[in-house]
Amino acid sequence: MRADPDSLPKTSAQRVQAMRQRRDALGLTRLELYVHPDDHAAVKALAAKLARQRVT
Repeated sequence: MRADPDSLPKTSAQRVQAMRQRRDALGLTRLELYVHPDDHAAVKALAAKLARQRVT
């Protein structure tokens, strides 16, 4: 009796590929941003606010 291939654990490469496909489907792009440590919370809050506005 063989196990269903979907029930087998995924490899790291398979998980990364699936994550990239989900990001591409959502139209997301990567942005690397350097900010002063004092500004981290404000930048994260603004990004969350923009995401909420885009969804509604």
